[in-house]
Amino acid sequence: MSDLPQTLGQSPDEAELERALAALEAPSADGPLSELELLAGEALVGWLGDEPPLDPALHAALLEDAQRFFGDAAPAPTAPVARPAAAPPSPGLSNAGWGWLVAAVVLLSLAVGRWQATPPAPLPLPNLREQLAQAPDRVQLAFGATSEGQAAYGDVQGEVVWSPSRQQGYMTFRGLPQNTPSAAQYQLWIVDPSRDANPVDGGVFDVTAEGEVLIPIDAKLRVDDAQAFAITLEQPGGVVVSGGPLLLVAAP
Repeated sequence: MSDLPQTLGQSPDEAELERALAALEAPSADGPLSELELLAGEALVGWLGDEPPLDPALHAALLEDAQRFFGDAAPAPTAPVARPAAAPPSPGLSNAGWGWLVAAVVLLSLAVGRWQATPPAPLPLPNLREQLAQAPDRVQLAFGATSEGQAAYGDVQGEVVWSPSRQQGYMTFRGLPQNTPSAAQYQLWIVDPSRDANPVDGGVFDVTAEGEVLIPIDAKLRVDDAQAFAITLEQPGGVVVSGGPLLLVAAP
């Protein structure tokens, strides 16, 4: 890549930027790949270092689409102009064209790779229980059946643990009747007087097995002063505002 004259007082970084811009505006048509293209390729390879490998079939399809795109994007022919005879160009893309084609494929691969990446696994529930046991601000309350839920939930044993600083918590139940998720789901509500009169949605959950169940709390809003926790049985997916009745309540 040719050097541009450096003006008086121009910093090395500014000169490097000027050379890069000049290379971008006037890429080599038939020579070796420019320094700018090589640097861009190195940066993209480094960026992709931690990405999961792309499926070979998908990579081949992306490359084929990119070649088709660059072929379709060629400018329309104009009226011929008399020019001196020159050697016919070699078939296929020039080095500069291949440089931009590779960059396009790499960027497409990066986007698809990130979209397909598996999200990080949530903290296992046993670990959550152990961590919250160490939280000095944890709130721990026992659930009891309300008058409306006494007949069906009077024998349920349960407790809730919540940490305001961690904004994490869980519930444990023993004897909570199993539900049919396609018909109805349990929903947790958290009362926080520091917010407003409306309880915070703590998430829906299912009980599909006998014995003790451990349920993580999925609070939709921040809860700093939890004063009560209540369980209702709602339509699948839960509701925004519950019409009751309350089945179980945990309060000081």
